[in-house]
Amino acid sequence: MIEFSIFNQYSLLSGYPHAYGAADPAVANAFEFVYCQKEVGQLDYPTALLDVRGLKADIVCVSAMWNFGVVCRLVSDPAIA
Repeated sequence: MIEFSIFNQYSLLSGYPHAYGAADPAVANAFEFVYCQKEVGQLDYPTALLDVRGLKADIVCVSAMWNFGVVCRLVSDPAIA
């Protein structure tokens, strides 16, 4: 779960996919849920991009609730491929 929030805390939105997936034992045993949170007011885009690329995740869930512009830039960045 990747979230660009306005506060230095995870919102309930971040917990929903984890709670839903963890409710199924097969999903809970097959996947690791990792959170990557960056505060929008202190965001350094190149560092955030490197952090996201470093996750090496098979499935990524991005919360665009607080900063849709950063999310759009991130998912369209050729360096993310």
